[in-house]
Amino acid sequence: MDSSSDEKLSEAQNGIFTLPDDVFSLILPRLSWKDIRRLKRTSRGFYNVIHRNYHLINKRSVCCVQIKYDEDDERHPLILRMGFRSERRGDARVISHLYDEVVVLPTISILLNFFFQKTIHIQNGEELYRCLKMFDMRDLALLYVPVADNIDIFGILNKPFQKGTKIKSLEIAKLEEKDFTSFRTFVEKLSLINRITIEHVCVSTTEVKDIDWLLPLSSFTSFEYFYIFECHETRILTTDMFVKLLRNNPSLTFLRIGSVNIELLKNVFKEYFKVEQPRRTNNKCGSSEMSLGLYFDGEIEHLSGILRNCLSELENVEEAYECWVVHHHVVFGYSCSDKHEIKRFAELWDDRFCDRHWKDHHHNYDLYRF
Repeated sequence: MDSSSDEKLSEAQNGIFTLPDDVFSLILPRLSWKDIRRLKRTSRGFYNVIHRNYHLINKRSVCCVQIKYDEDDERHPLILRMGFRSERRGDARVISHLYDEVVVLPTISILLNFFFQKTIHIQNGEELYRCLKMFDMRDLALLYVPVADNIDIFGILNKPFQKGTKIKSLEIAKLEEKDFTSFRTFVEKLSLINRITIEHVCVSTTEVKDIDWLLPLSSFTSFEYFYIFECHETRILTTDMFVKLLRNNPSLTFLRIGSVNIELLKNVFKEYFKVEQPRRTNNKCGSSEMSLGLYFDGEIEHLSGILRNCLSELENVEEAYECWVVHHHVVFGYSCSDKHEIKRFAELWDDRFCDRHWKDHHHNYDLYRF
């Protein structure tokens, strides 16, 4: 009798694979990942049992997830990179410290260099889902979502992500109209987002459209940084949305908006200084600061004049500084609340020339503000 026959006979004699799932629900959570991997290699029967009851296993906790998409790679267009939470290494604590120390979102490369320990090349969306469901992603420091023109990336993410998931930083390369429904479903699963960046929102229309895809974001109260940029042909961001964000998020420190919609930028500028917002102070003196950045890809002098005229309509607001710095034309507004010493600054940037990440990650550039 060969080894294969011996294996089948042994499995039949043990009868372990006929046990009800209730029994496995008691056994599998007690096994280490090393034991799980050893069992999967033991026989096809054990492999099937573990695969069928994967939801019962204590999954390995992930702290960082990056998904990349390469349309030129026909075999493996998706690349999944993950960093795992380890109490011994203190990854979660170090990542949290990084976020607390930098002024705004750290670049992806910072976290990639230190915390991504696993890279998987993936053929399609179904394989991506099978990989993600193997891990515990309920508390992420970072999730980076790529541009994927022919894949419903959020439709895939909706399957493995659980309701109540927390994400410290959500970075999205591009959102198109085809993604709006699945994106909204995904956001509704989240219980917390501290920082969000949407680098491009693209809708093929020049008309202002009232789309409710961003409504779930307006309901969050945990934002510290909020970055969103419309493409040239897009007109879907509304002033009401940003007013709700300001009112609902007492810890909001940086708000960055990119658009060629002059009316939107003007109205947000005015409401930013007028809206009543509960604030959490950031020092013992009870004062706090906020910053609004408006990125405009157009006649910057024209918009600069419009915003300067708005200053005369606002109370406790003055033009603090104006200068030309390496093609970045900057206009500052300043407001100080008598009650809580809230200092609010507004900046206008020529998006044709400025590097958003360079400006946000170089503290010395603040010297030009005062």
